[in-house]
Amino acid sequence: MARHARRTTVVLAVFLTSILELLAAPGQQADFTPCDTIVYNVQAHRPDVRMPPPVVGRWLSSRCEIRPGPEFVIRDYTLFKNSTFVALQYMYADSACSAPSYVIISKGEYSFAQASWIVPGGTEVDYILQQVFIMGYTDKSAELLYRNINRTCAGIGKTKWLPGHLYEIFTFMEVPRQRGNNVDLMFLDKDCTTAINFALHELQLMRVEEWTSRDSKVLTRKELFLGDVHTDMGLRKSYRPTGYQVSLRSAEDSDDSDACRTIAKSDVMHPPVLVAAPVLSVQLEGTWVSGMCETQPHGMFVMRRMTFVRDGSTWRARYHFYADADCRRQSYSVAAAGSYAFRAASRAIRGGERYDLLVADVKVTPHDATAVVNMNGEVGDDCATDGSWRLDVEQDVTSTRGCATLGIAVPHVQADLVRLLPDDAGGTRLYVGRQPSDGRFRPTYRPTSFQLPLVQCKETPQTTRWSGKRTSDGVGSTSADHGLVAISALLTCYVLLATHATLRAALT
Repeated sequence: MARHARRTTVVLAVFLTSILELLAAPGQQADFTPCDTIVYNVQAHRPDVRMPPPVVGRWLSSRCEIRPGPEFVIRDYTLFKNSTFVALQYMYADSACSAPSYVIISKGEYSFAQASWIVPGGTEVDYILQQVFIMGYTDKSAELLYRNINRTCAGIGKTKWLPGHLYEIFTFMEVPRQRGNNVDLMFLDKDCTTAINFALHELQLMRVEEWTSRDSKVLTRKELFLGDVHTDMGLRKSYRPTGYQVSLRSAEDSDDSDACRTIAKSDVMHPPVLVAAPVLSVQLEGTWVSGMCETQPHGMFVMRRMTFVRDGSTWRARYHFYADADCRRQSYSVAAAGSYAFRAASRAIRGGERYDLLVADVKVTPHDATAVVNMNGEVGDDCATDGSWRLDVEQDVTSTRGCATLGIAVPHVQADLVRLLPDDAGGTRLYVGRQPSDGRFRPTYRPTSFQLPLVQCKETPQTTRWSGKRTSDGVGSTSADHGLVAISALLTCYVLLATHATLRAALT
């Protein structure tokens, strides 16, 4: 027993020494850049996700959304307890959503199918579209809609459409029909939506994130993520989502901004009219990082970090790809570098500018066994030397002209579209063009819509003293959290070791 007691004393001494080292104020310091802090906070603070998702309620866009085309849209979707839905899509003539053009009203039913096999954390949904109506807000938009739809669907009548009037362009439902003394069902089937490239397949994939404050556990916001829309407008009707669009916010959170309040108060006869944000000249210099775990087509998740050097022509980036929706299980990472050049201002998108990015150097690092197997399975030397990949070992794929397995070509010029917008916190967000949904590089392709915005930050390390304090948003400072985690781990180890020693002493 004496021997076990001495061991316990030794463990206690080591434990107390470690605690004193951690709490040695003000000597304990850690270098952490503001960019690292943003990434850490994204990964540390996770939402509650339930399956099937709690989708009942009204869900709204939080800003003017830009879809491939480009199309400018505000969404207002309501999902009911009886598994029916009404989806309003307000379409605009400008990228600020200040000039309403027409509205599409869709009605139907939905039912949850299963957890998504393609997008981890998502739920696959079956839906039936029953009716679709359309209404123009101006003489010009009503006339244009009538002309285009009548060209592809001659059954809509000869009377020209008027603004402020609803017109049915899709029907797929059964209605009662009187036949003598009997009543049977008649099947109505009409589809005149091809001319406007309309599809609602975004309802086939859903995820709801419920965010709570870390201190009080009070629900602060709810977001509904629906499936992505194909970048090729002609393929929308046949495309099943493999990623997400920008989220919709619960109408209960509509007081967050002026745009949210405006959208929440709108209706079909009074569409939301947003105030155009100030135009910011595109100043790319600096470092920009993802503000959330982003989805990519085909069920991948990514966090990006892009740096545009102050020489005005050089850029570098690192893309971290993950296998989970919380961006915690890293699959592989890609480091790229090259040069960039301004080409022209965008005609369709206010404040947008066209840039060309030359991708000259690329390095890849596999971070899990699956990525290693896939990269080593490439026939020939199309992704570094065949069979040379090792876990967490970076390789330069520039000499093999990229990596075919990952769809990377080196060198190549990526035609891009960028835009800067102010955010509600007084900062600046960088929007970079969304690449093709199929992931294939096309020299002639230039984006007409954007990925999720990147947040500007500084790469300069900031020496931080451990204080144990929390930041105003409830997310702990990085060095403080690491200190708390270390202390917690030491406490756990000590308790386990002390308990083990006590039990052994009691048995001898």
